[in-house]
Amino acid sequence: MRAYTSICVLLLACLAPSTGGSEEADPLRCWDLAYRSPCAESPDYAAALGELRRGILFGVSDCDLYYRMGYCYEKLGKADMAKRSFRMALTSRDECPADIIYYAHLHAGMLDFEGGDLGDALEHFKKAAAIKPDRWVARNNLAVLERELGRKEGGADSLARAVDGNPVWNRNRAIIRGEEGLTDEALEECGGAVSRGCKKAFIQYTRAEVLNSSGRHAGAAGEYLACAGGGDPASYLRVAEIALLEGRYGRFIISLQKALDVDHGAGFPPAISARLGAARLPLLEAQGGPVHRYPDEIKEERADLIEAISGDDADAGAHCGLAHLYEYNGEGERYGDGFHIGRVFEHYTAALSIDPDHARSHLGLGRLYHLAGDGKSALREYSAAVKADSRLSRAHFNKGLIYASRNMAGDALRSFREVLRYEPELAQAHYRAALALTRSGRYGEAVEEYEKTLALNPGDPRCYFNMGRIHADYLGDKEKAAEYFELYRRSLPEPMS
Repeated sequence: MRAYTSICVLLLACLAPSTGGSEEADPLRCWDLAYRSPCAESPDYAAALGELRRGILFGVSDCDLYYRMGYCYEKLGKADMAKRSFRMALTSRDECPADIIYYAHLHAGMLDFEGGDLGDALEHFKKAAAIKPDRWVARNNLAVLERELGRKEGGADSLARAVDGNPVWNRNRAIIRGEEGLTDEALEECGGAVSRGCKKAFIQYTRAEVLNSSGRHAGAAGEYLACAGGGDPASYLRVAEIALLEGRYGRFIISLQKALDVDHGAGFPPAISARLGAARLPLLEAQGGPVHRYPDEIKEERADLIEAISGDDADAGAHCGLAHLYEYNGEGERYGDGFHIGRVFEHYTAALSIDPDHARSHLGLGRLYHLAGDGKSALREYSAAVKADSRLSRAHFNKGLIYASRNMAGDALRSFREVLRYEPELAQAHYRAALALTRSGRYGEAVEEYEKTLALNPGDPRCYFNMGRIHADYLGDKEKAAEYFELYRRSLPEPMS
């Protein structure tokens, strides 16, 4: 919509340079240079603008000249000056060609739209469409803007009045019909776009969006994959979203990594970030290793391990170490947005292919499934990890998290007790055990675990609050509850007044 048409096509042919008169006082020369500068192979809009200003001084001040000044300002990123120049072209007393009026309205509308002045943009596009009803650009922009303003019927009508035969209109009508829930009509418009010469690859993403919004996820995934084959990261991300929705976690991880391979700055879509983020903080509670690291250090260590695994003597430990380093994103945040989820999967899997009993690789792979929401696979990997090394307390802890999320308080408590066998001073394990005991109705024991948590992590406000709730709601000791709630209030970073 916002692709600007070249001034070389929009404007009249360049005038021939003047052959006589003073070079500094010749308006025709200024005019010619102003025309030719933007039309050159490497446009010099600043030079053209200078010549146009000189033209004004020499009396060449009609709407055509002001339009050209607006165009140059626009190309130089000076939106306010561009809009002022287009306005002067439109209010010029000179007789102005219809082409110039049309394009002045069109460009002014684009600038208003980008600046958020949607009402003014709408008026400019309407006037442009009225002046040149056979031009598709104004009709298309009018339709997009009407949709932006929530006028879907008006948008569809604007496109319907456009000249028949341009596949872009079919595509835009397909988008509108899809938003209205008219899936079959939307797909028919997509077909119309292809029949009118639109490349299939161009329309496939629209088809995929229509199918996805109507709940036809299998068909949508096929269309997205076809688009992704052309190197489109957005399509890979859509496939990942569908895979996550359908519980196909292997495809989810692979598709997400392919999107990152194509565009390292792609990041994760909001739905995926929310899904991963919900599991990230609990999962990092007791995992060991820093949550943040310096990116340069990570790169150096990765390079060393990549070199190590390239030889014939690659071992499971090297792959496991490399997988762990890929758990950090470009900013050095563990499991942060855009971390190389597929590389993590690849190297933990490679480590297990070398040593099926490599406990830390089972643990790492379990965490990956855990983040994605695949509790079944995560439990399988955590169980394999503790089978290979029963003292791997992090795996016991993560099993407890999954059991707790399923309201299996007894199994969760057993897992946290296992953690405390090997790490009796891990405050988070005591805290999680207290939560499980509360769920089991064992309130006295829960209070004991909260007290142990406070001994290891003094001032933890969660413990005071939860003990206050236990005494108030279950033990009937209002006075004790009040004491704990007061301690909770005092433990907050900014005490409530």
